[in-house]
Amino acid sequence: MVQNRDNAHELILATPNVLFIADNMSKMVAEFNARDDWPNQMLQIHLRVLLIYLSRLYTGQLSAHPITPDSALLKRYQSLIEEN
Repeated sequence: MVQNRDNAHELILATPNVLFIADNMSKMVAEFNARDDWPNQMLQIHLRVLLIYLSRLYTGQLSAHPITPDSALLKRYQSLIEEN
């Protein structure tokens, strides 16, 4: 599981990212509708590819935004509020 210390859970998608995701999802729909002998395995493969792709995008965006002193201070303040 990818953990984000800043609690920023937005994934910014560029046009090539959206096209890749749309293509992968259309392949998943085609496999679902094919009714072949192997639909579940192919769906699992496409889903795995999609999740790995999204995870890499998210991890790349996460590492591109280091923790700032302000966000660290805010996180500490929120944890103190939760304790009391």
